[in-house]
Amino acid sequence: MDPQLKWHAHIDYVAGKLNSRLFLLKQLRGQVSLTTLKNAYYGLFHSILSYGLLLWGHTPHSTKLFIIQKKAIRILARLSYNEHAKPSFINMGILTLPSMFVLQCLIHIKKNRERYVSFEQVHSYNTRHKGNIVLNSNRVNSSRNGPNYYSVNLFNKLPSRVRDMPFNQFKSLISNHLKRKAFYSIEEFLSCPCDPDAV
Repeated sequence: MDPQLKWHAHIDYVAGKLNSRLFLLKQLRGQVSLTTLKNAYYGLFHSILSYGLLLWGHTPHSTKLFIIQKKAIRILARLSYNEHAKPSFINMGILTLPSMFVLQCLIHIKKNRERYVSFEQVHSYNTRHKGNIVLNSNRVNSSRNGPNYYSVNLFNKLPSRVRDMPFNQFKSLISNHLKRKAFYSIEEFLSCPCDPDAV
């Protein structure tokens, strides 16, 4: 069985819960300030959306939840159903679902760096990729669609000076970068030029 398929039921369940929260956000929208509405979003919506995200955030079926998240952002920003939500993600400083997944992956590697082997630990060559983490070749094929595969590739994308930052500084810098960019896919993050001075 495709390991990604086992998350379909979970994602469908989460989708049902999130859709019910959309109604609550609509009810609140006309009664409270944007600040209060954002707090409601984080309490009612974001907490559910982020649960277990590291395990299923890379699956194609997760786009179903991203569509619902964009509906929530349109409610907060008072947009029509077909207006582009990306500027509102940026203006309100709310992470897109793909950006939430990227952040969780990067934090996971940062917290567990000692469990991973870098190229400089297995090769004597002094290359610009020497600090990159090595994917376990015995597990690559079986885990190519797993969270560990994505976590390593996302972490290797970062400039070395960012990887080596103290944890709190690292987390803050990455989070702010993701909020500014509002990535709509993991691939968009990976294809984005990573200028060390711009991260």
